[in-house]
Amino acid sequence: MAAELEYESVLCVKPDVSVYRIPPRASNRGYRASDWKLDQPDWTGRLRITSKGKIAYIKLEDKVSGELFAQAPVEQYPGIAVETVTDSSRYFVIRIQDGTAPKEKTSLNKSNPGFPKLLFASLLVLLLLLAISFFIAFIIFFQKYSQLLKEKKTAKELPHTELECLKENVTMEGKDWSCCPKDWKPFSSNCYFISNTMRNWTESEKNCIAMKAHLLVVNTKDEQDFIIQNVDMSLAYYIGLSDPKGKRDWQWVDQTPYNESVTFWHSSEPNNLNERCVILHFRHGPREWGWNDVPCNGHHKSLCKMTKIYL
Repeated sequence: MAAELEYESVLCVKPDVSVYRIPPRASNRGYRASDWKLDQPDWTGRLRITSKGKIAYIKLEDKVSGELFAQAPVEQYPGIAVETVTDSSRYFVIRIQDGTAPKEKTSLNKSNPGFPKLLFASLLVLLLLLAISFFIAFIIFFQKYSQLLKEKKTAKELPHTELECLKENVTMEGKDWSCCPKDWKPFSSNCYFISNTMRNWTESEKNCIAMKAHLLVVNTKDEQDFIIQNVDMSLAYYIGLSDPKGKRDWQWVDQTPYNESVTFWHSSEPNNLNERCVILHFRHGPREWGWNDVPCNGHHKSLCKMTKIYL
């Protein structure tokens, strides 16, 4: 009695769909729409999806008369009634079971010996396509919008009004440009600024911090060589190395561990426990660049370093 009271409801109607007769699968790799003659549909008409109880029905109907061409009951999805193709999201394969079409259609099937008992058809289900497309577009839009907000936030946090960028093969996803603030020098993954203002060591570090950077930390000989190619031989520059307690416990400002094997002290330096800060300068005898410990209250120029900005 309960089954008799169930009524059929219409879930969606698409006015234009195309149906193709397709051969049985030759292997287990799945169906491919590119194997079909997509420009030569075997039937065109209207698609109507209805539900009755726990079963949905895919119905193929004549556009004008509404006459039922064929239908397929769908008890679950995914399942054997509806399958996707491997090379497109626009086409589907449906299985028409014996006895689902009306009697007048059965005679049509018998009159055509090439029409199989089990009809596999590919349908352009626009509603499903639109839903999937909208969902994908929403995800892409949300990701792009979130990225834009992050980039705007980063730009607002930076005190720099101009950036100079280069397009690189950046390994960071969604980042194509590496940038340094204007008047900064790029090297590897960092940017370097040569300050021409004379300050003590503490003021020099504060100046770098105000630019979202820190006093120079040297990690490799290549980095040291790059720096000395861009500074004046007649001047001295504070770097981010100091001995706060005067116990020869040298510390980098960014907490990088002090490594004796990557240091560039002048000969006989460091040589004074009261000289707790470090400068980079050029000695004429012998002619070379190197580090020297100095009092922290002396006024010198300075070198700042920051990680490149990726956009």
